[in-house]
Amino acid sequence: MDPDPGRCSVCGIPLRPSQAGADVCGSPSCRRVQRLRPPKPRGGDSEARKAEALRRAATDRIMIEEEQRLRAVLPEKTLRARLPANESTIAPLPEERRATFTVNMSAALDRARDDPDRPVPEAPESPVDAGPLVRAACAACRGSCCGSGGDHAFLYPDHFRRYLRAHPQKSREAILAEYLSRLPSASVADSCVYHTESGCALPRELRSNLCNTFRCGDLSELLDAPSSPGVPVLAFCFRDRRTDLVRTAILDTEGNAVPVTGPRAKS
Repeated sequence: MDPDPGRCSVCGIPLRPSQAGADVCGSPSCRRVQRLRPPKPRGGDSEARKAEALRRAATDRIMIEEEQRLRAVLPEKTLRARLPANESTIAPLPEERRATFTVNMSAALDRARDDPDRPVPEAPESPVDAGPLVRAACAACRGSCCGSGGDHAFLYPDHFRRYLRAHPQKSREAILAEYLSRLPSASVADSCVYHTESGCALPRELRSNLCNTFRCGDLSELLDAPSSPGVPVLAFCFRDRRTDLVRTAILDTEGNAVPVTGPRAKS
């Protein structure tokens, strides 16, 4: 589904006249998510394309060399894939962040209640048969894109408009209580308040449409590549669009990411 040119391609809010022609609104979190998406080719971006081509060539060499080094402990057949790597640590969720999230969520919910019938954009989820691979890839990455969730978790007014339509009997207080009760005691530092060591603390039905449908450039490439049924994927997780290999994992057909190499020292 192509994004509405009059709306932010991330959160879906209408763009102001001054933002005509832009892909995203002025939200810093939306701009961060946009940077995680595959870059759109532009005529004047030859240097950027050249740099990306060199980076991909370098990571391809690293992937081949690492696979050869690990061949003795790998399944007989594997498919190679490159993924990002989140390296943030787990820390107690500060009260200040809980309070900020409460304010942000309350404001978004109130805006939704004030205008509940406004049309909201929907992005399609990945096909059901791709679900295990998506879960495994995100587990190997450990949630690089979740860092943009910050103290709002992408729970914008449009999310609550969907939620209110699905749960018309729920009161404002009940909705707030449900989300606040699921805030973890510890989360990934400088990431979404719900981002934990084992993944998202919210069940899928409570997450935003964006969280359930977003595919970073590397994940899109993996899902769109030809695959062989039953053949696991050997995923190489690289640091922040660079050539530093952080860890390697086998993505099995059940949706698990089995580490082959752990975190490496930062260079």
